[in-house]
Amino acid sequence: METINYWKQMVGDDYTKIKRFTRMQDLLAYADKEFNQRTAISWKDSKKTYHELFLDVGKTRKVLLDAGIKKGDNVAVIFKNDYNFIKSFFAVTTLGAVAVIVPPILPTQALLGNIKKFNISAIIYGEEAESNVVALKDITANVIYISYKELNDLKDCVPFDNDIKPTDPAVIMFTGGTTGTPKGAVLSHLALLRGAYNGCFVEGQVFFNTYMAIIPFFHVFGLVRNLLTSINTGSEIYLIKETMNFIKEISIAKPNILVLVPALANLLYAMVAKGGKDAVGGRLEYIICGGAYVTPDTIKRLLSVGIKCCPGYGLTETANLVSGSIDYKNKPDSVGKVYLEQEVKIVDGEIWVKGDNLFSGYYKDPIETNHVMSEDGYLKTGDLGHFDEDGFLYITGRSKNIIVLDNGENVSPEIIENALDNIPLVHSSLIYEDKDNQGYGIIAAKIYPNYSVLKKMGYEDANKAIQSVVEKLNINMPQHMRINKVIVLKEDFKRSGSMKIIRNANINS
Repeated sequence: METINYWKQMVGDDYTKIKRFTRMQDLLAYADKEFNQRTAISWKDSKKTYHELFLDVGKTRKVLLDAGIKKGDNVAVIFKNDYNFIKSFFAVTTLGAVAVIVPPILPTQALLGNIKKFNISAIIYGEEAESNVVALKDITANVIYISYKELNDLKDCVPFDNDIKPTDPAVIMFTGGTTGTPKGAVLSHLALLRGAYNGCFVEGQVFFNTYMAIIPFFHVFGLVRNLLTSINTGSEIYLIKETMNFIKEISIAKPNILVLVPALANLLYAMVAKGGKDAVGGRLEYIICGGAYVTPDTIKRLLSVGIKCCPGYGLTETANLVSGSIDYKNKPDSVGKVYLEQEVKIVDGEIWVKGDNLFSGYYKDPIETNHVMSEDGYLKTGDLGHFDEDGFLYITGRSKNIIVLDNGENVSPEIIENALDNIPLVHSSLIYEDKDNQGYGIIAAKIYPNYSVLKKMGYEDANKAIQSVVEKLNINMPQHMRINKVIVLKEDFKRSGSMKIIRNANINS
C-alpha cells in the first residue's frame, strides 16, 4: 500500500485516468479515439494529429503487406528520429512483424552481419542510411527493401492484425546486455507498453505535455519513455533528427518536459543559466533523467533555475523503466521507488528484477539469456545497488566494471566517478585500472574538465586544477580507492548515440 500511495501521490487525480495497454494496436486505437484531433507528432515545418497518425500507420501497413512482409518477419527499421520511423515502427508491430531497430550510422558490413544474425527479411530505411543500405542489394537474396521515398503519398489503409498476442515479440533492440557483449534484446508488446505505462507516472501534469525527441529512438529510453509514453498520455512529441539540433529548435518546440541523459541535462542547465528559461522555449518544468548516473549536483543546479530533474533507472532488458523518483530534493542520489507490479531484490549486492516489463531473451542466444536469468525468473541486471529504510533504490556501480586490485580489494569505478562528476570543475570522468612502474594495479582516472567553470573561476592551468581536485578527493577515500594517475582530456569522451561514455573505447584510446 505504501508503494501504491507513492505513485498516487505523484500523479494525483490522474491516477485512475492512466490507461495500460498490452498491444500496440490497442494503444493506437485508444489514442485515435481519445485524442483524435490533438497534435501527436510535430517537427520544424509540419505536424500530425492523432487521427492522421492512426491513418498513416494503416497506410504504411499496406505498403509493407504489398511488398510481401508478413506476420512474424523480422524487419529492420533504419531511420533517425523522423515521422517515417514512427509510421514504420507502428506499421511493423501492428502487422505482427518484429521491428529490428537499427542505428542509422551502421556501415554496410555491419548491416550485412545483422541481416544474417537477426534473420532480417526486410529493411525499411531513411535517407541517412540510403548509401549503406543500397550497397547491400546486390549481395543479399530474398531481402525486401523499402525506401523512405515509398512512404510518401500513401493511399489505402489496411486494418491491423487483431490476432497479435501481448507476449508476441514487438522489437529487437541492440544492447551491450548485462555482460557487455552486443546482443539483440527481444521485447514483447506487453513489456514495451508496461514501460510506457510506467513512464506516465510523472509529478505534475500527466496528460497533454509537449516533449522533444532528443534521445534516439534506437535507444530504449527514447523509444519507450519518450515516444510511447507521449502517445499513452495524449502528448505532443517534437521530432529532431540530430541530437544537438535541440539547441536551435527548442524555442520552436517549447517543451514543458524533456527526457534526457545527464550530459544533455547539464548542457540544458548551461543554456538556462545563461539565457533564462526563454532560451529553452519558456515552458520547461521537468526533466526525466536517466541512462547514466544523475549527480545530486545536476539536480541541485537545475532546481536553482526552476527546473525539476527526476532521476530514474532501467535497462533495455527491462523495457527501460524500473524505478523513478519524485523525492529528488531529499534523496537526490536515489533513483526512486520501484514501479507498480514489478519485483526488485538485492542478491549479493546485485539488483535483480522480475515482472512483465522483462525482455523475452537475447535473440537466438540461449546461453547469454540463461546467464542473466535466474531459475525463478529474475533478471540479474549486473548493476550493484541497495535499498534504504524507506524503500528507495540506489545504484552504486556495475558488477562487470569492478576492478580487482593485486591486494584483493574490489573497487567499483562508478563510486569514484560519481564523486568526481559532482565536483563543479569536472565535466565527466572515467575510472579504470592501470599499472605502476612495478607492474602493480593502480586506480587511474581520465577527466574531462568543465572548462567554462575553470575559466569563470580564474584557473589558467587545467592540469594543475584537476590534480588539486583529485588530491582533495583522495583524502576522503579509502586507501585502495585513491586515484594514483590522472590524465586530463582536452576533448570530451567518445560517447554513444544516447550520450553515454563508451567505457572500453575511452580506456584504450
